[in-house]
Amino acid sequence: MVLAALNVAGMVGVTATRNCATPRYATLAMLLVAMPFAFGANASSVYGMMAVGIITAMLLAGMISMLMQNNKLLVRTYLAERRAQKLAVTDSLSGLRNRKSLQDTMRSLSKTWRSGGRGAVSFLYLDLDGFKAVNDEHGHIAGDLLLAAVARRLSASVRDSDPVYRPGGDEFVVILPGGDETVGETLAGRIITACTEPFEIGLQNPVKIGVSVGGATSVQGGLAPIEALAAADKGLYAAKRAGKGVYRHHPGRPTPDAASSPSAVRDGEPTEGLPR
Repeated sequence: MVLAALNVAGMVGVTATRNCATPRYATLAMLLVAMPFAFGANASSVYGMMAVGIITAMLLAGMISMLMQNNKLLVRTYLAERRAQKLAVTDSLSGLRNRKSLQDTMRSLSKTWRSGGRGAVSFLYLDLDGFKAVNDEHGHIAGDLLLAAVARRLSASVRDSDPVYRPGGDEFVVILPGGDETVGETLAGRIITACTEPFEIGLQNPVKIGVSVGGATSVQGGLAPIEALAAADKGLYAAKRAGKGVYRHHPGRPTPDAASSPSAVRDGEPTEGLPR
């Protein structure tokens, strides 16, 4: 009986410590192991076995309590890791994806493009018109509030499948999976219209700015994704030269061999085409 008691205690202890990720399963397993022994000990006529049964029940309750505590610690650790992972790829000011997230996405897109496994992907490169004047006149706090407000409008202007990035400053990038030149132009027009509406950021008067947008499209047999992003950047400069507040699509140049292109993604970060 003593050996049986030791076996029960060992099985209950191992179950409690090794299965804290599944507390319901672990609790059920411990009950199935320990309770028959506890009932048998209490029903035994052997002297002292009732005490063993009581101790077994107390051990079971203690192990279940330890199991639940370990589960809470495990869940807390998991959530902390999730938050850390999210913060690593999220711009804390705007809540959008950050530069690192954009670099990771470009590496993934380039890898898929080289393998011939993806269709068209369009890129929109945006820069705010008049943002520096707001920063200079009202201070950086007002500028930060304005950037956050712009981020919300951008997210509301694109499709749910279109990730929006803030790589830095007052520049933004939108990736349009499956989007061609027509889709890019349509969404760019929607963004320009949304950003011309005055922004309420807590100042005495609403703030008025604009946005210039450049675009380009990556297709199989044409521009690689990193080249399309660089072309969209050139389109942005063309939009600035055209008077700002407009959209310009840049055709870029076809690349017969993305692997030999100087802008191909290597083991490190993309060598060109990413936001400055």
